[in-house]
Amino acid sequence: MRLALLCSFSIFVLLPTNALADIEISEIAWMGTTVSTDDEWIELYNNGSDEIVDGWTLTDGLKLNILLTGTIPGQSYVVMERTSDESAPGTAFFVYTGALVNSGATVTLTRSDNSIEDTVYGGENWNFGGTETVGNNTTKDTAQRTNNGWITAPGTPGRANAIVASPTITTDTSSPSPSSKTSKSSVKTETPKPVVKDSLQLSLIVPSTAYVNQTVGFDVTASGIDSLLIGSLRYYWNFGDLDASNKKKTTHVYTYPGTYVVTLYASLTHKDQTARREITVLPVIASLSKNSVGDIQINNDSPYELDLSNYTLLGSTEIKFPPRTVLLSRSTITVPKVRVAGVWGQTVTLYDAKGVKVASTADINESDFTPEFVDGDFFESPAELTDPENLSALYIEPVSQFDFSDEDLVTNNSNTIDQNQATPEPNLDESEGL
Repeated sequence: MRLALLCSFSIFVLLPTNALADIEISEIAWMGTTVSTDDEWIELYNNGSDEIVDGWTLTDGLKLNILLTGTIPGQSYVVMERTSDESAPGTAFFVYTGALVNSGATVTLTRSDNSIEDTVYGGENWNFGGTETVGNNTTKDTAQRTNNGWITAPGTPGRANAIVASPTITTDTSSPSPSSKTSKSSVKTETPKPVVKDSLQLSLIVPSTAYVNQTVGFDVTASGIDSLLIGSLRYYWNFGDLDASNKKKTTHVYTYPGTYVVTLYASLTHKDQTARREITVLPVIASLSKNSVGDIQINNDSPYELDLSNYTLLGSTEIKFPPRTVLLSRSTITVPKVRVAGVWGQTVTLYDAKGVKVASTADINESDFTPEFVDGDFFESPAELTDPENLSALYIEPVSQFDFSDEDLVTNNSNTIDQNQATPEPNLDESEGL
């Protein structure tokens, strides 16, 4: 058998790529073949369009670590074979080294961006969460994925999986009866028990409100099916603003205010479910002002509280707001000017967590804070006029009218007169009362 080397040349002419390729682990020959136990192989099925898998990995956290390359055609099965292309009929998509342990493992298919495409929980002894091993180490029947779970059936590498499980073969090892001379092998055929197709339920963990340019977290809790199957679910978030994600737990930032419909699609083979929530993204309505001494005031002008986590106030220095900083509606946070505005007139700007300008002191009418001049002295703000150290500039020393020399002039009612022309004081006798 020859090893096929797939080379794919793709031309993209303004066509969108497949955001969520439906590639799953469809068959596992953990027991090898009748030729050799080393002839293990793993089959993948692409239920979507052609998918380039360069940089993808298939691992079990034990002895299996496969780095994939090439393209998996849409609606096709491909087989990865251990050690050589002789492990399974047909042409190998990829030949790998490593091994699957017989005690069971969890096999994970991961994209090049480290997002999980598919996970199979083999469980203990490859029981896939049940009570019996799936796959037969004697007959070398493989573990195959079906609409109703995993079954044991003759291997189908590179082809559609079986629908009905293999009959269970048991050997009668009891002691022979007196009339029996030989022991017999009996074949017991069991009808596969149907797996109840439970209802997959999705509970979205999505906030009802958020703010523009704020990181929002999204998560989901799945229920209604076996926990092992839940671990194999694939997720596709649609945030309602043309952005999406295929991670179970993710984050997103909305650029514009509005009410968006968030949907999540989860699938596993033919089990799928869609859930939706609405999220209202609020604009950040804030302003900056100054108090009478020039301190910076951050004002929430909106009718709802604001989350100022990771906001930045930038002036002569930078102040970063810590996480979970909440400013109530119509409330104010005052920042001393010495912390952010070193000189009078320094422009201070408030930026959100994404670095987008929210407000600035450049928008303030500075006429109320015009520097003042008093008696030749300069004061940076009206408040400094009341500073005790500056009151001397406003103080005028009183002058006594009885302490003038001949050269002194007395100003009275805007008229200037000579002291010699002033009316003499009356000569009071000591005997006379004042």
